[in-house]
Amino acid sequence: MAVSANQVKELREKTGAGMMDCKKALEEANGDFEKAVELLRKKGASVAAKRAERTANEGIVLTRVFNNGKTGAILEVNCETDFVAKSDDFVNFTKFVMDIVTDNKPVDVSSLLSMSKNGKNVADELNAIIGKIGEKIEVSRFAIDNTVNGEIVDYVHAGSKLGVLIEAENVPTDKTNVFEPILKDIAMQVAAMRPLSIYRDEVDKTLIEKEVEI
Repeated sequence: MAVSANQVKELREKTGAGMMDCKKALEEANGDFEKAVELLRKKGASVAAKRAERTANEGIVLTRVFNNGKTGAILEVNCETDFVAKSDDFVNFTKFVMDIVTDNKPVDVSSLLSMSKNGKNVADELNAIIGKIGEKIEVSRFAIDNTVNGEIVDYVHAGSKLGVLIEAENVPTDKTNVFEPILKDIAMQVAAMRPLSIYRDEVDKTLIEKEVEI
């Protein structure tokens, strides 16, 4: 069956798949739009399964502070190459996942993958982008922090490879503008130095003894 350019364009806009993949899916589905969407989803799942054993060491970290500075979220999504990590498709997918994290506050990655927004399921979107890009992509980890009487500040280092959330307790509501730049500086120091704890006496004594020995 002949497939029109408008059909291919519409399928591409809905799925984000490549032009040729959309054309082939429509031809295989004999012009049935929904069946073509299903075929592309199956292709994404198939590619994901083939890539499962590969290593995904690149990616980006996103942070978001909301609820008037009382809640913060940090998310890491990985891929195989830095080139893909910088692509619009990958960045937009990561932002979509962050929206799910902040809107639904899942308890773990497994529950996160089962959630949806505007009819788009995270696991389905993950398979779709894997099928489109052809690399292993995984939602690796996330964390959500809440404070009642404090303030949360975030910092993402250049390149989006490292992110930090800082929580300060007992910050007066009328002093947040004073504390925020201080907390931002602390967050930058955490990113640079990667301290093991907040206080010196919280450091494991075994580790201290080992460092002294070295």
